[in-house]
Amino acid sequence: MGKGGKSQEEANNGEENMAAWLMGINNLKIQPFKLPPLGPHDVKVRMKAVGICGSDVHYLKTLRCADFVVKEPMVIGHECAGIIEEVGSEVKNLVPGDRVALEPGISCWRCDLCKGGRYNLCPEMKFFATPPVHGSLANQVVHPADLCFKLPDNVSLEEGAMCEPLSVGVHACRRAEIGPETNVLVMGAGPIGLVTMLAARAFGAPRIVIVDVDDNRLSVAKDLGADGVVKVSTNTQDVPEEVERICEVMGAAVDVSFDCAGFNKTMSTALSATRAGGKVCLVGMGHSEMTVPLTPAAAREVDVVGIFRYKNTWPLCLEFLRSGKIDVKPLITHRFGFSQKEVEEAFETSARGGNAIKELFNPKPGDIFVCSFPKSGTTWLKALTFAIINRRGHDSSSNNPLLFKNPHECVFGLWVEHFDKIHQSGRVPLISTHAPYHSLPKSVLSLGSDHCKIVYICRDAKDTFVSTFFFVEKRRIKKDEAISLEQGFELFCQGKSWFGPIWDHILGYWKASLEQPNKVMFLKYEDIKKDSYFHVKKLAEFMGYSFSPQEEQAGIVQKIIDMCSFENLSGLEVNKIGKVVNPVNGYQVSSQDFFRKGKVGDWTNYLTPEMAERLDRIMEQKFRGSGLTFSTS
Repeated sequence: MGKGGKSQEEANNGEENMAAWLMGINNLKIQPFKLPPLGPHDVKVRMKAVGICGSDVHYLKTLRCADFVVKEPMVIGHECAGIIEEVGSEVKNLVPGDRVALEPGISCWRCDLCKGGRYNLCPEMKFFATPPVHGSLANQVVHPADLCFKLPDNVSLEEGAMCEPLSVGVHACRRAEIGPETNVLVMGAGPIGLVTMLAARAFGAPRIVIVDVDDNRLSVAKDLGADGVVKVSTNTQDVPEEVERICEVMGAAVDVSFDCAGFNKTMSTALSATRAGGKVCLVGMGHSEMTVPLTPAAAREVDVVGIFRYKNTWPLCLEFLRSGKIDVKPLITHRFGFSQKEVEEAFETSARGGNAIKELFNPKPGDIFVCSFPKSGTTWLKALTFAIINRRGHDSSSNNPLLFKNPHECVFGLWVEHFDKIHQSGRVPLISTHAPYHSLPKSVLSLGSDHCKIVYICRDAKDTFVSTFFFVEKRRIKKDEAISLEQGFELFCQGKSWFGPIWDHILGYWKASLEQPNKVMFLKYEDIKKDSYFHVKKLAEFMGYSFSPQEEQAGIVQKIIDMCSFENLSGLEVNKIGKVVNPVNGYQVSSQDFFRKGKVGDWTNYLTPEMAERLDRIMEQKFRGSGLTFSTS
């Protein structure tokens, strides 16, 4: 983060970092964004989910929000989550591949306010997308590691980005001392009003009434758990009548009111509706100055407190999300990609309001899809791609995730029927699937090679069948349903397998690699075994993570090959006794089941010559005219 950013940067992998720049009123442009050097306590994060805040829209429409004025081009966005790509030399708590939510403000930690724990009020605060500091709607950002919070396994990146608006509600509830005996009134059912309502419920508020001028937003509030809703007008003269209705719907005294809009009328209503001795917390900043009935409120000893952003809220927000006490997913109503057209459309949608609550970007440049037919070298390819991409954060020393995690836990795998859903959770840039090429999401198939790439590995069908048979039979729950190898072979030759006939699966990716060689890389397991050094270098180059001459001289390529070898991985303790859990259905697979033999030609120990000849003949027939061949030796 910083004031630099107008020139072009080439990231370590040769990719240009792009960002959404606010150039003027209603003028957003996707342009290069130069990152500052990575400090010893910093991390580089690839953004995977960025939300649009009301302040972002204010800046776009007026170049100002409250007292903050945009005087020069600025990168927008501050509600964000992403994946660690690189860590500084002194960073101990995060590693490349970790999914994190970012707290967007950097305080000085030297002033009296910071020392007193109220760092959110620091006069030297550098906050994403608050002039003149650049924001986070970009491919990558650099940020202090201690402001990046690791996401629990069951919390998606989109939910992680929602920690920022949720923090406002959590901080407000702390300031207002919400508890099990506090009846709450929320003025405004926009995003901040809704997260404040959710936070108040999590803090124990027994009854919550929410007020707004819009029927649609009140309906959403009701669906999210509001005990009562009241539609109001924008006319200040209606305050007395509306206060009466609010108290009637509450059915009890209003202990605390949150004004999440910040207008003369909403604050007047909050002050009038709150019981004597109660509290009003001003959250929204719709008006920079207000004229409100403060004297009558003071006579009833109604306390007025304000909040500015938040402090020390991310751990609690993540715990609320992890435990299910708060569910922010219904608040995400729109999703957009990271292109000029989509960025403009997203801000227009947010500015219009209507049924839009929270809009999120899912920037995906650099995504790499690791594809395969089951039991064709998937585990090996996951290990290689992960090691190549993350080599700058981890060498082959004791801190490499591959040494204490199964490769399937390092590269997020998913089942074809859940592909779109799980992709939103964002464990990228590496995403693994067994889906046939034609079954990949249309968005993946239509994107150019500059946006995402596909690496496919296949294997001699005979070895694939043998490996598949033993994998399935070893994990079969009902042993009385076990089949013989001969029965399994017959089904395989008929094309009856998890993801369709193996020949169709292989041909789909083969043809795509011929048509789009810069987007789809086609690999054979046997070729990598024969010349690992050559193919690992080609793989790194294709993905955009080429090895430098210095790295080759230092033996980094061979270190990666050795670390990812069958002998090394299968011998690790985690792959002997651990389990891999499917994040979609919770199904567990013993880690050792992914490591059988890893040998080329092991089929000779199980198939008769007649069986081998039959399968070779089928594959040759199916591949005829495609230019694809496999050795039948």
